Amino acid sequence: LTTGGGWQDQVGGLVPGIKIGRSKPQLPLRVDIERITVTEEFVKTLNDHLLLVYTGKTRLARNLLQDVLRNWYARLPSIVENVDASVRNTEECAQAFIKGDLSWIGQCLNTYWQQKKCMAPGCEPSAVRHIMAVLRPHVHGQSLAG
Repeated sequence: LTTGGGWQDQVGGLVPGIKIGRSKPQLPLRVDIERITVTEEFVKTLNDHLLLVYTGKTRLARNLLQDVLRNWYARLPSIVENVDASVRNTEECAQAFIKGDLSWIGQCLNTYWQQKKCMAPGCEPSAVRHIMAVLRPHVHGQSLAG
């Protein structure tokens, strides 16, 4: 909590299950959480398809976040549009979970990763880029955590 980051990871860790967090651009911040209900069968299918790869690569989020915030406060058109598109993608992903559509979820995850790279250029180490390229034909979607 000392790196100047947002609240997304805290919501993810504190509220179990699949959910979407929303907030209005105001202070004090109030996060409204909508739980996404899915069947136990879909949870099993999803868990059967998840893969976490530990790369051993570390980075300090503060450095990336400072650049992201600087670009946001400058109101760079590409960043503002990317944030708007990210909100739309999040809502679309929620619908994909509700429908239980792994392929659609994968597409949303891929879109999220592209949006994340737009917000934080340089967040994709070359070793990770190579791993993702190798995995691409075998997965529905992929992203870097954190």
